[in-house]
Amino acid sequence: GLGWLQPDLVCVVLAAALVLIFCAYLWTDLTYDEAVYLRLARTIAETGLPLRRSFVAFSNFQLFENSPPLVLYLASLSQLLFPGDEVPARLVNFIAFVLPTYGVVWWVARTRFGPWAAVASLTVLLTNVSYVRATSHVLLNIPLGLLACVGLVAFHEASSSVAHRRTNCLIAGTAMLLAVWTKYQAVCIAGAIVLYAGYALGQRGYGGLRPMLRPLMVAVVSGAVGVMALFWYYWAFGGIDTMEGTFAWNVRRASPSSMSVVDIGRAFAATARETESRVGGLVLLLGVFTACVEKRHRGLVVVLSSYCATSIAFNFVLFRLPGAGEAYLDSTVG
Repeated sequence: GLGWLQPDLVCVVLAAALVLIFCAYLWTDLTYDEAVYLRLARTIAETGLPLRRSFVAFSNFQLFENSPPLVLYLASLSQLLFPGDEVPARLVNFIAFVLPTYGVVWWVARTRFGPWAAVASLTVLLTNVSYVRATSHVLLNIPLGLLACVGLVAFHEASSSVAHRRTNCLIAGTAMLLAVWTKYQAVCIAGAIVLYAGYALGQRGYGGLRPMLRPLMVAVVSGAVGVMALFWYYWAFGGIDTMEGTFAWNVRRASPSSMSVVDIGRAFAATARETESRVGGLVLLLGVFTACVEKRHRGLVVVLSSYCATSIAFNFVLFRLPGAGEAYLDSTVG
């Protein structure tokens, strides 16, 4: 018989497969971004700051501001003991961000939608080849995905139930602050909260927003604190000229002003194809179907789907950047 085919046992097998695949890719070559991040982690271990060579004067060093530094500081812990070795940094990253992602995905699916939903969720992770390969590298997208998932689930719980509201508000606020220090794409979390608030307003009017006021205030304050702290960090250690130069350089990179309408259309079409390939068309269709038919936990489905939607929109807004349609979507897979 198939009595052995218990969903929780299947989840254990799937989790073991995810860990084994990480181990199989542990000694693979560095990606470009990972090499940059680990070099910055070494400068943190040496100087306390993520420094890069100035593009104008190569002999000078400037504060790296293209990405927030939280993951870089965590990676620097391994560089203190194993300078220049990527394997310990990858292990630290896996323990800190990847394993918790698997745990949160399993727990949310298991407790809200049932044991076979947990099996399906881990199966989606296991069969997304690009995502699974990314787990073996020190990158920013999977950490952002973990913080987004934890923060939005806690935000939904605080908005829909008085039980443990204070704890859930604290978790949501902490996740928001850490996300701001992880990747600028954390703005998608704010976008998801706005869409979720719009959904609640449309469903129940202003009465639907009332339970959301406290977690919303916490999210706004924690996000603002994170942004102000990040701004102070860049201003104090990099100076206003470095901030202005980094901002102007990234605007030039992302701006489509030099492209024709036809070129922009072709780029949008390419981004759409890459998005479907990265996330999976079947997964997207199942997500839309679930959002339509789910009754009991529709609010949770809506807030998580909103994050996926804002992340996809983020990819189209910044379609000229290398990660658009590809790596920028990894945070939505979990």
